[in-house]
Amino acid sequence: MAKICPRCGSAHIDHQELLSPKPLAACLNCDWSGAAVDLLTLDEATVLRANPDGDLASPETTLRLAKQMSEAFLRQLAKSAGQPIGQALVEVGFVGRKDTANLTRLIRKACLSAVVGVLEELEVIQKEKQGAGRNQ
Repeated sequence: MAKICPRCGSAHIDHQELLSPKPLAACLNCDWSGAAVDLLTLDEATVLRANPDGDLASPETTLRLAKQMSEAFLRQLAKSAGQPIGQALVEVGFVGRKDTANLTRLIRKACLSAVVGVLEELEVIQKEKQGAGRNQ
C-alpha cells in the first residue's frame, strides 16, 4: 500500500536511509519528518484518529486523504508511463504523432482508467482481507 504523511495526508514522501535499521521519511508537502514506520497506509488513514480523544476521522477527512493519494498516483503514473503509452498509441495507429491534442487526451484517459482500475481492485482486495479475517 502507498504510504502517506500522518500530519497532512500527502503521498508526496521522501524516503531517506531506507537501508538503515530505522528508516526515516519526510513529507514534501508539509514540514513533517520522522520514522518511516510512522507513515500511514491508506487502510490506516481511513481509521485515522482525528483527535486525542480517539474519535474516528470524518468521512470528509477520509475522502480527502484518498483523493490526495489517487491524485499523487495519477501524477506518478502519467510521469513514468505517459511516454510508453503515447508511443504504443502512435505505433498501433490510434492517433498520429503530430495530433498532439488527441494524443495527450488519450494518454490522460489511459492513465486515469488505470488509476480507477487499481482503486477498484484495492477495494476488492480489502474486502477479501476483511472476509478472511472473519473466517479465522
